[in-house]
Amino acid sequence: MSSSKIWQRVGAWSGGTVAALALSPTFAQDGLILAATAAGLYRATDGGRHWQRCQNGLPDPRITTVVFAPIQSIAFAATADGRLFQAQDGGVTWQEITTWAGLGVISAITLSPNFAQDQTIFLATSEGVFRSQDGGRTWESSTFGLLDLEILCLVCAPNFAESELLWAGSALGGLYRSRNRAHSWRDAGQGLPDMAIQCMVVSPQFAQDQTLYVGSESDGVYRSTDGGATWQACSAELAGQSIHALAISADGKHLLAGTGAGVYCSVDGGHTWRVTSGSLLALALAFAPDGSVLAGTYQEGIFRLPVDGDQWVAASADLTAHVPPLALRAGANRLYLLDVEGALVASTDDGRTWQSLNPFVAQEPVFAATLAADTAGTRLCVATAQAFYVAPGLGADAIWQQYALPDGATTPVLLVGSPGTVPESLLLLADETGNVYHSADQGAHWQALAVPWSQHQLLSLLISPLDRTGQTFYGLTAQPDTAQGYLMQLWQTLNHGHDWQLLVDFYADTPAAAMLLPPDPVEQPILVGVRNRLIKIYQQATDGAWAAEQQFLDDALRITSIVTTDHYIEDRTLSVTTNGGILQTTDAGATWTPVGVGLDNRTIVAFWPGTAEQAACAVELGGALWQLAT
Repeated sequence: MSSSKIWQRVGAWSGGTVAALALSPTFAQDGLILAATAAGLYRATDGGRHWQRCQNGLPDPRITTVVFAPIQSIAFAATADGRLFQAQDGGVTWQEITTWAGLGVISAITLSPNFAQDQTIFLATSEGVFRSQDGGRTWESSTFGLLDLEILCLVCAPNFAESELLWAGSALGGLYRSRNRAHSWRDAGQGLPDMAIQCMVVSPQFAQDQTLYVGSESDGVYRSTDGGATWQACSAELAGQSIHALAISADGKHLLAGTGAGVYCSVDGGHTWRVTSGSLLALALAFAPDGSVLAGTYQEGIFRLPVDGDQWVAASADLTAHVPPLALRAGANRLYLLDVEGALVASTDDGRTWQSLNPFVAQEPVFAATLAADTAGTRLCVATAQAFYVAPGLGADAIWQQYALPDGATTPVLLVGSPGTVPESLLLLADETGNVYHSADQGAHWQALAVPWSQHQLLSLLISPLDRTGQTFYGLTAQPDTAQGYLMQLWQTLNHGHDWQLLVDFYADTPAAAMLLPPDPVEQPILVGVRNRLIKIYQQATDGAWAAEQQFLDDALRITSIVTTDHYIEDRTLSVTTNGGILQTTDAGATWTPVGVGLDNRTIVAFWPGTAEQAACAVELGGALWQLAT
């Protein structure tokens, strides 16, 4: 495959979940917005009409929150692996604040309104509030007086420089106020329900009206007009609602609340509310200087509400934030993508257009484990935390068959379909505790398999393509080791899981791996990718004993999947998808070359090499589809 061919973006599964939005303090002039998603940080410079992923300096794409400082171009972002980053160019490039490393995962970042002078940053974590008064060079725990350390939201008074006031909302229902820049806290929740405080906003005229609002986990919005000393429920319209986001206009006249039933608006200080059109589940809300509103939503990307309008307009055609997604290609030009929140789509034109498939009967969002299909792509199987689903055919009108999960199974994490050489009715299902179940009838009935690992994390489970009876499986497990990170163990069964043999074990610093079984009947290799390390476990021709070899990619690369061509025995072409594009080797890893041009700074989660009938196709983290020009 030529490395000079150019990758072209041919389509995208737009949308995805947006956890936080940050508007530049000079938004009226530059239209700059940052959006935090679990598929990366996105940036727009035209008010949110066009988006680009900006991961330069952000090794973890799972962004939990992002904020702008009240100083032009400075921003802060936190990642799901517990790291904190700063950008000084409007979010284009990021540098880690290494002094934070190891102190915890950040749920909210709040900056002093007087940040330019006092350099004060407050962070909300599950271990309480942390404060820096030197721009992040040093940190101190600020928990004195907090009865609940799991803090979900933080907000400073607009006149913080004089009042030193800020508030913290906790997961167990506590609301706390500090009058001394977080040196100490006192309970300030009189009148609030005993449930999580999920979001909070302060009146821009707080110095005069002493008003602030909080959103509760399941009982609507509450208002205080005495600086947080006492609270009252805002109105009956929001009673019983979970409030995910709050926003208040610059003049304090308009208040928005994101709920499970849509976005509500109040123009009288929260006394009465009306729901805006549509049923967006907004997780982030932000007023623009002109009075329009941006909403970051669950699953649907970003929307805009014009000034004095009731109709939300999609504003994220270029934003692809579906995680990972899981991708499957089967049959002629059939593509399926499934994200972990349960959204499922299909395409019959290599990703140019998408059709939503919704087999799930649960009203609540589902956790989708994985999916499998037969080789023709005419039968699809999906496992969720609630049930197992099977459908023949492709289309919104497909009749889905729902089955119960295996008795005793916890949340599924792996679903393995048969390779083309094995009876296609065979499925393997693994749950989060490492239990494995076998089905010979596409999930209608399941049988628990005895496994030799106990409470180990099962990272991968594959059916051998060389055993036409479908009795040979391989499993890769991980367990913590205090001295060396994680002990990884590769297991084999030749008789449907009745007996297992430990083939090899090794250590890694992360419990994440990709695995592949190339169809080589001589060596019977198992390929495992851990971070930037590719390990080959194989049978030696001389005595049949198992041996291992390893190759290393560039230190910055992380392997996400391993792929071979249909003619692996003849051409020995092996490819790996990484956070820096796709690489291939034809000499057992001695040399690696990029596959095509244009993906070197993108995280690829799936890749299908080209054939005589089909061009090579790749799926980017989030849901963008790329095709290699022929």
